[in-house]
Amino acid sequence: MIDDTVYPIARSRNRRKRQIITSVHVLVPLCALLAMLASAPPAAAQGAKKSKYAVDRTLAIYVPQIESDARIFVPNWSASFAPGKALEQAAIAAAGAYFRSAALFDNASDAPFDVLLTTHFKWDTQEGISKLTVNYRLLDSSGVLLFEGTKSDDINTPKLLGENAFLKVSLGVMKDIVSDDALLEKVASSAALAPHPATFNRQFLVDRDKPAKTGTGFFINGNGQIMTAAHVVYGCPVTEVKLDGKAVDTAVLAKSALLDLAVLDSGGVSPHAIPLRTGTGFDLGEGVIDIGFPLSGVLAGSPNVTRGNISSREALAGALGQFQFSAPVQPGSSGGPVVSETGELLGVTVASLGIAALVAKGVLAQNVNFALDARYASSFMDRNKIRYVSVERGRTPDVHAATESALPAVVQVVCYQ
Repeated sequence: MIDDTVYPIARSRNRRKRQIITSVHVLVPLCALLAMLASAPPAAAQGAKKSKYAVDRTLAIYVPQIESDARIFVPNWSASFAPGKALEQAAIAAAGAYFRSAALFDNASDAPFDVLLTTHFKWDTQEGISKLTVNYRLLDSSGVLLFEGTKSDDINTPKLLGENAFLKVSLGVMKDIVSDDALLEKVASSAALAPHPATFNRQFLVDRDKPAKTGTGFFINGNGQIMTAAHVVYGCPVTEVKLDGKAVDTAVLAKSALLDLAVLDSGGVSPHAIPLRTGTGFDLGEGVIDIGFPLSGVLAGSPNVTRGNISSREALAGALGQFQFSAPVQPGSSGGPVVSETGELLGVTVASLGIAALVAKGVLAQNVNFALDARYASSFMDRNKIRYVSVERGRTPDVHAATESALPAVVQVVCYQ
């Protein structure tokens, strides 16, 4: 559904991994990194030395999804690298020598653990030297902080890329972390046992001062349930919405990666909800209103309203149930409602055509945006037994009335990692 000319428009506020290397002359294709990741960890684990404090405990390792999925692309050589995947592989390999077992923390998993290592990493490049810094915290299974610190290592940038040494450097830093005798002594002396992960408070994983990304959502019923795009909440242990100037934590009730759709529960009630249109769908060329919270941190925190029309009943080839519309949208608009001029929900904003990729090809596209047809949203909610409001199509367009009716139901969605 998303290729190099299309991007989901949740607002990401953590782009440091994309910026760490701006000028290099020696590169290796991504497939070489993948091969290294597949083969290097076992050898690295075999070569590690046991600490006198090696412990019979299971370790879960948390790497934020936005960092795990980060890619570095160097246009001069058309090559990309995956430093986040290298760090994950290095963490598991290094920890295997000092813990009974080690695995990545999965927010949706039921796997128990004894202790949890949270990591946030950064690569910086200055004057031909690239430096990896990892900030980490070790928690017991009840969320008590046992140990925290920072470890780093650096390498000549051409060597880093020429030898595809992200895994090598990451392994050295992670081994320094997990082999620390003081850390292992804390683990050995921790009395907490492993509870079911559902009891683990995800708040301990994230930095609430630094949202990983933001998007838009809207109430679909009076029970406080909110629809948004699935990619807005993907990889987010903690999500919240802004209601009347207050932050309210939410839980994901249902989601579909195929449809790019999710429903959140705010735990309260709402006097406002946007009704879905029943019956005939929409007309080609019909006027629409898009409401969202774009460019968080740049624009003011109030919702933006834009107008356009339905340009096509279909989107890109292979995009299930999407239509094209022309109301302008920006990063942060993902998950917002596309409303008719008679006040009914027609779709959910999910993506926009990537202008930069097209400009590179000599094409300048304007306002080519995509929404999931609300009829698919209604089927999704029916399957998941989620209540929603639906109405027949209004007869007289009234943009002002439609906007004023929809605005109170639209909220900003914030993801923390």
